[in-house]
Amino acid sequence: MDQTSADPIELGDTLESALEDFVLHAAYHLGPDIECSVSIRWGGVSRRVASSGARAARCDEVEYAQSAGPCVAAMDGLAIELVPDIEAEVRWPDWCRASLAEGFRSAAAFAVHVGPRADVALNIYSELVDPWDRDRIVRADVYAQQLGLVMTFALRLEELEGDEQVVPAALRAQADIDRAVGAVMALHDCSAAAALAMLQAESVDEHLSLTEVSRRVLSELRLPAE
Repeated sequence: MDQTSADPIELGDTLESALEDFVLHAAYHLGPDIECSVSIRWGGVSRRVASSGARAARCDEVEYAQSAGPCVAAMDGLAIELVPDIEAEVRWPDWCRASLAEGFRSAAAFAVHVGPRADVALNIYSELVDPWDRDRIVRADVYAQQLGLVMTFALRLEELEGDEQVVPAALRAQADIDRAVGAVMALHDCSAAAALAMLQAESVDEHLSLTEVSRRVLSELRLPAE
C-alpha cells in the first residue's frame, strides 16, 4: 500500500472528538471484554482516528506500520473480517503478537465505503476467544453502518466546514439506536437481529427515521436518550 503519494488525512477537532465518543459508546454497549477503534483510509493512506482504549490503539498502530491486519483486510474487501482466535491466526504475525501481548484473544473489523477515495472501519478487540455470535455481529454491524453514513457526509470536507454540529449529533444518535435495540430485546426476549428488525419495520410503517423510532421507544420506557 502506498503510504506517501496521497494527501494527508486531516479531520477537524470536532469530528475527532465525536468519533472518540462514538467508540466509547460502542465498546460499552458491545460488552465489558471489548475495546473498539475507528480507522479511515483516505486516498490510499490508512490511520486510526479514534479508540476506546490505549490497548486497541497500540494494536492498530502495529497493523498500519505493517499494512497487515484484519482492519486493512476488511477495507481491502469492503467486508466483515472475523478473527475468532488470534492464537490460531497465521496471516498477520506482527499484529497477532501485539494483540496477544495486550491481552486480546479475538478481533473483528467491519468496513464501509464512504466516498470515491475513502473507506472507514470499526475495529473490535475482545479478551474472549470467539465471542462473535450472531447478536454481537449484528450490533457491531449496526454501529459500522451508522458510522459509514455519517462519515460519507463528513468527508465532503468543503460542506462540513461551517456546520460542525452535524457529525457529533449523528454519531450520538447511534447510541440511542443501540439502547433501543437492547430495550426491545429485554422487552420481547428476542435477539438483537429481531429487535432491530422490529424497529426498522416501525420506521417504515410510520415514515420516521430509525433514530426517531428509537428515541420514542426509549421515551415510552422512560429511558433517557443520550
